[in-house]
Amino acid sequence: MLLLSYAGAVSAQMRNPLGELYSSFSSSCVVLECAYTVNMSQTRISGTAVVKVQDEAYQMVGNGLEVLCDGEIVWTMDPVAKEVIIEEVGTESIAFMNNPALLFINLSSAFDVRKETASEGSIFYELISKVDCGMYGADLTVSDDGCLKRGVFSLTDGNTVIVDVRSMKQTKKEPVTSFRPSSEFDSDWIVTDLR
Repeated sequence: MLLLSYAGAVSAQMRNPLGELYSSFSSSCVVLECAYTVNMSQTRISGTAVVKVQDEAYQMVGNGLEVLCDGEIVWTMDPVAKEVIIEEVGTESIAFMNNPALLFINLSSAFDVRKETASEGSIFYELISKVDCGMYGADLTVSDDGCLKRGVFSLTDGNTVIVDVRSMKQTKKEPVTSFRPSSEFDSDWIVTDLR
């Protein structure tokens, strides 16, 4: 019995919850329900969003906007105003700020782990940026089973983005077409195509 308890404790220590989180974005379709706050020097913006992430594709719905990306093209739509902006996926730092879903997709390529601290049921990671993504670091709290619980992203301009994940679930992968608009934009829409 004692050996089984010890083996279980060693197995838990050998697990890599951050690695499991990273791999979930490419091995499945991950749906995150989030509350977020952007703290800027003069103002504070908060809201909620549902983010669906799969490989380099994502969908983000929240605060009246829907953002779709199939990995190559981004559609930012306001269905009430019937306006859409179409552009190629950006790699510069402004792309991360305009599309917070990229923070989740690019965690492993944008950040290195500086420090890791375990607590009961979760692990806290202090990350430092290794690419120009408009951030110098991030703090992540990941549960033992590889689910993201919280992310605090520190921007190079001194502002912060705080994301509290209310739920995270993995589903089977979807066709890439589900990350594109379901129909063409008719004449009622104002279309700004920046490609």
